[in-house]
Amino acid sequence: MHAGSRFFFMMVLSILLLPAASYAGDDVRQILDKFAASRTDISYIGLQSVVTLNGEMVGASKYRVSRYLSEMERMERLDEKNSAIEVVIDDRKSLFRYVPDNNTVYKDHSNLAGLTPAIMKESMELAKANYDVEVLGRDTIANRECIKVLFKPKHNDRPSRQLCLDATFGLPLRTEIHDSSGKVMTVSSFSKITFSPVFPDNYFMLMVPQRTRVIELQEIPNLTLVSAAKILGAPVPLPAYIPQGYALREISLIGKSAPYNVQLAYGDGLTTLSVFQDLKKNSIQGRSMRKISLGDGNDGYL
Repeated sequence: MHAGSRFFFMMVLSILLLPAASYAGDDVRQILDKFAASRTDISYIGLQSVVTLNGEMVGASKYRVSRYLSEMERMERLDEKNSAIEVVIDDRKSLFRYVPDNNTVYKDHSNLAGLTPAIMKESMELAKANYDVEVLGRDTIANRECIKVLFKPKHNDRPSRQLCLDATFGLPLRTEIHDSSGKVMTVSSFSKITFSPVFPDNYFMLMVPQRTRVIELQEIPNLTLVSAAKILGAPVPLPAYIPQGYALREISLIGKSAPYNVQLAYGDGLTTLSVFQDLKKNSIQGRSMRKISLGDGNDGYL
């Protein structure tokens, strides 16, 4: 490890990442196959609420989520009158986040670009090694029948998930994320959803007023250890410890030019653990390190 490097960890609790688990029986296998296919093979539009619980603090947001296969996605964060206060559009080339109150568009790399069959297959294998699955029964969400599935981690250092998957399309209509003690951390649920809608022309095109600022986030994503080392001119420093079951999935270099900050993204098939490195200072982006709670008894440093 580079002597001047510091690491901090961020647990990203991914609601709609590709799932999988150890299983037995054709029924469960079919359920998981539908769930995996829902990331690429279906189109929909729906209203989704997300509630996060952190001790006594409760956060709630409402979204209008639209998806066309794995090619385009539009997500709008809504206020109490269902007006958009933030719009995110991903066209598989770039991701654009528009904040009207700031009159600003932030341009970043696409999240959809990473949805390739090879990457999804690798995620499936990782999840099989790290989670057990149990079918709990049936329920109804947003007037649609769904199948309740529990993904229980084999290592008691990460969240479990209880999902309610649409019986026809496999999309998660409701997701509960629980810490290792069983406490609910995050709940997301659709109240309305329509599959295979006909989207209006230019629906996935971001329309903003004139004189809107555009800020392009400086990042080189989707690197490997070899390609990142070529850019850095030296091997990428790696953390001395990563929890069991996580594998390095992606490397990103952050910044306009060298010296870059480095992001290492590790995954276990369901949960992503990100490690950020500042190779030039003993602090993250020039700030003093401060301890933060990541939930589930884990701490990180910013």
